[in-house]
This record gives sequence, C-alpha cells and structure tokens, in this order.
Amino acid sequence: MDEPNEIHHSDLVIDEIREKPSGRDERHLEGEYITFKNDGTTRLDVSDWSVEDEAGNAFRFPEGSELEPGERVTLHSGSGRDTGSDLYWGSDRPVWRNAGDTVLVRDADGVVRIRESYNE
Repeated sequence: MDEPNEIHHSDLVIDEIREKPSGRDERHLEGEYITFKNDGTTRLDVSDWSVEDEAGNAFRFPEGSELEPGERVTLHSGSGRDTGSDLYWGSDRPVWRNAGDTVLVRDADGVVRIRESYNE
C-alpha cells in the first residue's frame, strides 16, 4: 500500500509560480498564478486533477483538460474566462502565501503527483 505522503511522479511539472503580483495581491488576483507544463512526450489528460494549497483550498481541472507534449497551462487565482492556455480558480482572495506555501497536485484518483514548496 502507498504511503500517504508518497509522490507518484507524472509528466506534469510546475513551470512557474507567481505568488506576488505587482500591486496589492487582492486587487490583482489574475496576476497571481501557477503555470504547469507537460514535460513528457505524450498527451496528458489532467481532467479532474486537483491543485491545493497548504490551507486545503482546492481547484479541480475541468473535464477535457489535456496538455500536448511541451504545452503549458496557467492557473490564475482570480476570475476570468477559461481558455486552452489559461484557467481561473475564481477565488476572491489570494490563494498562494507570499511568505511561502506548498503546492499539492493530485490526479483524478487522489494520488499525489506533485508536492512543491516555495519560500520567500
């Protein structure tokens, strides 16, 4: 049986974390984001995968979310119109703590695929 903290790596990687948008975070939530990249050689279906912060706030990738090899998708904390390259959490406050946080990504079965921490 898997350990609860065991990470099962996938081809999805964090390409960039921007936890501090310019200006007041609360007013620039679209500028707070995480960019993910398919670092593999085949199409990656991340439908129903979740992205969580240390506080347990969670975003779920919508059905049909697929990334071709080398393709990126940016998850913005604020609201906006989803496109193929930009998704919006819809939060009305900052998600990622400026002083440091942990990004946790689980696949559709709840298996941890990414656990990455950052500090200021």
